[in-house]
Amino acid sequence: MKKQLLTALWLASAVLLAAAGLGCMLNPGDVMSMMADWVGVVMVFSGLMQLAVVWLMRKSVFGDRSFFTKAVVAVIVGVFIMCKSFIAGEVLRVLISMMVLVDAVSILGAAWAMNSDHVLGRGWLWLIGLVELVLGVCGFLRPELVNVAVSIIMGVSLIYEGLTLVYTWFIGMRWRKALGK
Repeated sequence: MKKQLLTALWLASAVLLAAAGLGCMLNPGDVMSMMADWVGVVMVFSGLMQLAVVWLMRKSVFGDRSFFTKAVVAVIVGVFIMCKSFIAGEVLRVLISMMVLVDAVSILGAAWAMNSDHVLGRGWLWLIGLVELVLGVCGFLRPELVNVAVSIIMGVSLIYEGLTLVYTWFIGMRWRKALGK
């Protein structure tokens, strides 16, 4: 039962993030109004599902603070996106870059934590985290790129986050199976 719940939460969270990313990319015009409509809600739900996964996996490396941080940031940024009428567009762009940067550091922290448990596949997490780190730093160093292509950057970042969740689910389930759980 726990394995099915974990799988459902983990993969549903990934699908929601990827769907939000696709929505951003398919509606490049007035992305800020589109975000307020549903991307923020989707991010909040995805973050809450990620929090549930962290809680269910709390006694393992997959319940690590790194995954908790990613989930909390997704919820916070989702709430800010839903409240876009109170927040300037530039602040949202900074939040998006911050989210990508925090997610990168979280993934790198998770990969580091997995060293002690010798989780197979953690090497790819290092690479995923480094790519995301570059995306996040570019958002801060080149804000004009974020201003021009916010829907593309947000879309790619969310799809990337969804794929990262699928990958962590894959290595997590393989790790649990190897342990006989």
